[in-house]
Amino acid sequence: MEYVPPESAAIYREARNCMSVNAYTAVVLLCRKLLMHIGVAEGAEENKPFAFYMNYLVDAGYIAQKSRPWVDRIRNKGNDANHEIAPITRTDAEELIALSQMVLQLVYEYPGRLPPPA
Repeated sequence: MEYVPPESAAIYREARNCMSVNAYTAVVLLCRKLLMHIGVAEGAEENKPFAFYMNYLVDAGYIAQKSRPWVDRIRNKGNDANHEIAPITRTDAEELIALSQMVLQLVYEYPGRLPPPA
């Protein structure tokens, strides 16, 4: 991904690498962490509760209100992976990788491809 900040790109690559070795819980946790990194990269204060970053991304217009369920799905599944005993499945991990890719494309890739304003 050409326009994604290096730290966010590294987390996304790590999640994809975890996918390749069937480390599904790690994938889900990394996708959740990625949302926090995107928020901070776009101006949110560090060291805030996780919900702060989700609200920031929506309130600042990085995530459209209609796309809020995407980030909520990543957040909720990440919470499950962190706090619940139930296993994370390949399907869960694939879904969150896809949702994370869409978020990165909306926040960075599509805007980055536009010519600079005149």
